[in-house]
Amino acid sequence: MTVAVVAVLAARVIVVEAVGWATAGGRHAAPPRERAVFVWSGLRGALTIALALGLPPGTPSRDLLIAMAFGVVLFTMVVQGLSLPLLIRRLGLARTGAASGELAARTGGTRMAALGIDRDG
Repeated sequence: MTVAVVAVLAARVIVVEAVGWATAGGRHAAPPRERAVFVWSGLRGALTIALALGLPPGTPSRDLLIAMAFGVVLFTMVVQGLSLPLLIRRLGLARTGAASGELAARTGGTRMAALGIDRDG
């Protein structure tokens, strides 16, 4: 299972950095700190488990592949999921103060507009 987790993390680094390199200098380029969050926050699991469980019964090492899939998903959900807020704070990407208030105001305004509520009355 450890090999599978390392392989998944390595693949994420390769993909995120490849996209970062391809978009470098462009309008949508992500800074290195944000790319680190992209790598660490790949919290997907439903497709991995569905594909593993969908392997035909005669597939060699099917049980091992299913166990590895569940292990990787468990690792990403528990370890990476719980440590993501710490990573975001350490990289200085956490919204604080005015930025947080501005986001709340925008979100509130969007919700009110969706509900057809006028702010003035």
